[in-house]
This record gives sequence, C-alpha cells and structure tokens, in this order.
Amino acid sequence: SMIWVPLGLMVAVTVFGITRIAWHDDIRELDFPSPELLAEDRSIRTLAGETSDRSVLLTAAPSYLEAISDWKKLNRDWIVSGRPALVGLGAVLPSLTDLENTRAFLEVSGSDWTEMLRSQLEERGYAIEVFAEFFQNLNGLSSSDFTPEATERELLALSSALVGPTRMLLPRANGVFALASITLESVSVDPSLMARHPETVTASQLRHLNSVFSQVRRETWKLTLIGLSVVTLALLPVFGLRRAALILIIPVSGILFSFGLLGWWHSQLNLFNLLAGLLGFCLALDHALFAVEARSRGLPPPASVRVSALTTLVAFGVLAFSQIPAVAALGLTVALIVAATALLIEILASRPQTV
Repeated sequence: SMIWVPLGLMVAVTVFGITRIAWHDDIRELDFPSPELLAEDRSIRTLAGETSDRSVLLTAAPSYLEAISDWKKLNRDWIVSGRPALVGLGAVLPSLTDLENTRAFLEVSGSDWTEMLRSQLEERGYAIEVFAEFFQNLNGLSSSDFTPEATERELLALSSALVGPTRMLLPRANGVFALASITLESVSVDPSLMARHPETVTASQLRHLNSVFSQVRRETWKLTLIGLSVVTLALLPVFGLRRAALILIIPVSGILFSFGLLGWWHSQLNLFNLLAGLLGFCLALDHALFAVEARSRGLPPPASVRVSALTTLVAFGVLAFSQIPAVAALGLTVALIVAATALLIEILASRPQTV
C-alpha cells in the first residue's frame, strides 16, 4: 500500500535527524537582534581589545596564599592543555611553595646573597647607585620574614590598596579570598579541566545564565517523563490498553518526527524547542484523543479536530518567522508537531478499522 511510503520516510527522517541533535543553550536567543546595536557593540569591544569569548576566572580559598597555590596549579594544567597562560596577579604573587623555597634559600645563604647580587650587577655594567633603595630594603631580610602569616598580611594590605576595577583582581568577602584571572584570546573553557579544579569558577554572567538554562532543560526532561507516565496511567482506565496506546503513539510519533526533522534541518536545538515540545504534545494528545474516540465509533476525525489543527498550525507558523530566535524555535516546533500529528491522524483515518 502507498500508505507505507510516507510512514517509511517519516521513520527515516526521525532516526537520522535525532542522531544529529545537539543541545545548545544561550540566553541571547531571547534578544531581538538589532544589526545596528550589534555592530556598535563589536566596534566598542574591538577598540577595548575585548573578545566575547574571553573568560574571567575566580579561584577562591580560605586564604589568599591557598588561592594563589590553587591558581598556579590551574595555570600549569591550562598551559599543558595547549592554551595560552592565564593573565592575573597569580603569576607574580608567591605561593606557599615559593615561601618555603625562599626560606630555605635564606637559611642557607644568609646575607651573602645580596652582596653576590650587587657584584653581579656591577660586572654587567649596571649603575649600582640606581639600586640603592632596592638593596636598602633587602638588607636585614631573614627567613622569618617569609612566614605564611606575614605574607598573608601583606596580601591583605595589597588587596585593600587596590582601587577601582583593579580591586577585582583580589576580591574578598565573608571569609572567602579569591584571585581573578583572564583567559587570553578566544579560548573556550574546558569543562573537564575545570572539573579538576572545583575551587575555580567562571565569572561570566552569560555562562552562568546559560548554565541555568541547561539545568532547566535537564529538569524539563525529568518532568516530561513524569508527565508522560501520569498521562498513561490516566488514559488506561478510561480507554483501555489498546486505545490508550494508540492515543499516545500518535502525539509521541509526531514529536519524534518533528525533532528528527529539526535535527536534520537545524542540528542545534535549545530549551525553547523542548518547551515547545511539551506544548505541542498537549495539543497533539488532545487531537489524537478525539480522533481515536471517533474512530472507535466508526466515524472520521471530527471537523473540530481538523479546524483546531489548522488554526494552531497557522498561529504558531507565524511565530516561526519571528526574528527572536527563542520565539521562532517555539513557533516552528509546535507547528511541526501539530502538522505531523494531523498527518498521522489522517493516515489512521484512511486505514480500515480492525476488530
């Protein structure tokens, strides 16, 4: 029968398209894209030497010294992964290991190292009087000056001395001390690398909001499965196993085909496609319920179902042309689900009912 041709095409599109789906959550899809504003934003960022993919990282710990030590470990792993070194005060501030090495050096060399340094500078032709204040500050240094407690006090003083935007380089609040750093160039943050350094988080508001979107999407999947289970349990006692299964198969098949088509067409889907899937499922379930009930009585699908599908298709089809990506995703997904469900209902109506 020719009826198997469209069904076969729908199955092929579904299987192929679903395997191509990649979820991408971006809160900027709620924006209305204004070319003029985007061009102005790009020009300002270019003048400031800023790239949209550059990330700000915050490494937090109970003390500045611990934060610096954790930052140096992160920076080492960052470089090993093939990325440019992070930019921040952590590159010049001492870690606990640096303090231990300095104390060990001073205990061995004593005050002789300053004289050795002075003679080395003189041999290389430097005007030693320029370094007079430098050597005056170094005189009298001992290993006791490089204890963690003394260095922590110096770091606290440095943090208090920073003003304006530079204050964000060494932020502290509520007993938490942090060290800020910036990634160079347009380098993405590797989740697996960050997982090995839980003390460091991205300070990007955009990334945090996108991660919230991703979390909402994951929770929506859970609610979808729970809702489908509840609907199934509600249909079974009313319509029996056979009719309840048919009522569910129609909207579920319509959704699978629609997402397969979207995966084949767009590949990257977002939270609003998923939310539209829930809305489309409710509409499709309503249409399928009346169509299957009419079929059980030997009647064609009610005209109200066909009119409802047509008006819904037109209403959400208009939204599919919106310039706002989130609205377009919502409208296109619902329109596809309703159209696919209507097609399946008509295919079902064309088949003779078996006892």
